[in-house]
Amino acid sequence: MARKRGGTKIYCRGCGAVTICASLPYDGRQQVNKIQDFDLWYFARLRECQNCGDQFVTCEVDSWWIGNIETEIKNLKADLEEKIEKALGANELVRSWGGDLDRKIYSIERDLEDLQSLAEKIKLTTERWRFLKITKE
Repeated sequence: MARKRGGTKIYCRGCGAVTICASLPYDGRQQVNKIQDFDLWYFARLRECQNCGDQFVTCEVDSWWIGNIETEIKNLKADLEEKIEKALGANELVRSWGGDLDRKIYSIERDLEDLQSLAEKIKLTTERWRFLKITKE
């Protein structure tokens, strides 16, 4: 079990509770780090839960970052929900066709065959008329 050393009340993922977690030396010191792509500075601190003994690293950032991350997550969620709605709408449209879809495709294919047959008859009739016209002259 963990040593009772005091600390700060924070969430411990080890025991799943908000509990007292002590700050411990982190590689002999506490560290200031930077995530280059975001120009994000954070303070890393090793913690030890006084309830379950789990050790984990916390990172402290300016609260401005939390607000920006929260806004970005909300925007991404809204965009994702919109795309899901569009996909579901398209899916419902296809489902509304149901079994009729195969019949409609078959009907269109038959109509196309009929049109091709009619076009061939028109071509033959035109050639016959042309032939008759030539022979009468």
